Amino acid sequence: MSKTIRLLSTYKGHRPQTILTVDDATATALLAGGLNATTDLTGGVRYVPPIPPPQVLPAAFQIDANGAVSLVGAGFQVAVPTGGTRRRAVFVGDSLTQHGQPGKTGPEYQLQFSITTITSAANFGGITWIAYAMVDGRANGGVAQSVAGNLFTDSRGWAAWQAAGDTIGQYVDVSVGGWHYLKSGTYANSGITLAVRGASAPVPNATSAVQTAGSPITSDYNLIGYVAWVAGAFGDTFYDYEAFAIAGASSADILKFAPQAFLLDTEVAVIMGGVNDLPTTDAACNVTVANLKGIIDIASAKARRVYVQEIFPNPSATPAIVKNLAYVSQMIKAYCATKKNVKFVSAYGKMVNANTWVVGSGAGGRAGVFNPADNLHTQPYGGWIGGSAVVDAMSKDYPIEAPEYTTLDTWNPVLQIGSLNTNPTLRGSAGAGSGSNGITGPIPDGWTGARSGGGVQVCVTSFKPAPDGGLDLFAMAVSGAGAAGEYHEISQIVPLPTNVTAGDYVQLVAETCILSTTGNGIGTLTIYAAGGATQLPYLLQTSRAIQTFTTEAPVLKLRSFPMEILQGVTSFTMRLRVGCAYTAGVSGAGEIGFRKFRFEKCAAPVYGVQ
Repeated sequence: MSKTIRLLSTYKGHRPQTILTVDDATATALLAGGLNATTDLTGGVRYVPPIPPPQVLPAAFQIDANGAVSLVGAGFQVAVPTGGTRRRAVFVGDSLTQHGQPGKTGPEYQLQFSITTITSAANFGGITWIAYAMVDGRANGGVAQSVAGNLFTDSRGWAAWQAAGDTIGQYVDVSVGGWHYLKSGTYANSGITLAVRGASAPVPNATSAVQTAGSPITSDYNLIGYVAWVAGAFGDTFYDYEAFAIAGASSADILKFAPQAFLLDTEVAVIMGGVNDLPTTDAACNVTVANLKGIIDIASAKARRVYVQEIFPNPSATPAIVKNLAYVSQMIKAYCATKKNVKFVSAYGKMVNANTWVVGSGAGGRAGVFNPADNLHTQPYGGWIGGSAVVDAMSKDYPIEAPEYTTLDTWNPVLQIGSLNTNPTLRGSAGAGSGSNGITGPIPDGWTGARSGGGVQVCVTSFKPAPDGGLDLFAMAVSGAGAAGEYHEISQIVPLPTNVTAGDYVQLVAETCILSTTGNGIGTLTIYAAGGATQLPYLLQTSRAIQTFTTEAPVLKLRSFPMEILQGVTSFTMRLRVGCAYTAGVSGAGEIGFRKFRFEKCAAPVYGVQ
């Protein structure tokens, strides 16, 4: 008789998960007492060390750091291999939330090619149900291919992937929405990630070639969304900041994929959705309200504290729809008041004109808040204003930590801690580049200043007090660019130490502050590291002009998601880049401050799905 054994575990209300499955022969031997303390059993999931105090499960199996499972005798305490209790902040929503650090539900989602195109989008119904598809950045040794593979759906609408030259992989049910990694038939690290909105049915029996370009990247924060401003305000208060958000998602879409955000222990959840619903009737309003209540219920059952953002104003919609969305928000505000761990917060009044009477049909938005191209999405200034209500509410429950003053954080190879690069706090004035490349002023020790090929922009550097009283900022004031994307930068090459190799995890840490802008402001602000031609981690960037900051903004303390070093990468070039022309011939001026930029070794990430 078959005797397959499964050992199950649960953790803080999460669904049971299998942490060990043994085959019939092993199960028979086990039940007959034929195994001992030295017998290794296969089938365990990757072990995730718990954060003390450990959560334990009385059992007869022990799981080591490599995922191997062994019999140790009844009564031993075994660490449950799920996410630890380290504080995690989750953001759930649509494109207004998407520009924060992308939530990772599995290890395959970490690296992706910078541009991926479904060449026959019409075959998938204009891909209205697929928000994006990104090819695994580890494929083909990190070298982009003109045709990366083919994407398929079958008669059920399930999706499958075939990397170029490989056989087709298994079909996966993507109807629940969210993020799905589709493996190719036999090639390792050659899959594709689909982000699926969920409420719309996938198009069946479709196929398209998929092209890629660029290098494998990670991209954590973009200032055009509010998440970067919230994460930057709280810094190390939380270990992870993850945005589970899909552009174009309706409240119905978010309701379907929201559970993926809470597969791990969650301290804080921030929710905002509904702007894409565009309700025109009372009945439609009620549908949106019901969906948002469902999302709140999911979050409040899993997270210790939940903050629900009022739907941002939408000047691009009609005044009637804007008013209906306001009704939705008022009903959600009342619902939040019935939940003991939920707070309703609103930045609405800060995002509209002070004397506005009507919002909609292009009118009513506060100057500098919304992207003039669509009057819906926010500029960096709007991201700051939009995130301010969340920061204010969260700071009452999680006081913002005082700035650090330490400068003694260079790499210690024995203790395996500290910055891998020299002078991460940007002190001194003996760097290379002062007085050349249009630069006037000091360059921090160990750094090199440079200018892009445009040759018009000028840069004045200095050290200035920080608004939060921490270490002084190294400031770069730029003006007068002629070419689109023209910039100045300071950079530093970081050879990886001998005890930091491929397969290890590293992350970027930076502190930055927008000191001022004038006119068209800043067109380029990027903080990133380049590992040759095969790996590009971006900690911070902005895809719209930084304008309207007539007074200094808060210091942002940002930490990237852990990134695995790819094979062949032996050094990184770290870059702080500032430019003042977003379009050719249209430049502004502004000043950006930095006081920390470090590259450090870190623990592997914890994922929601193994």
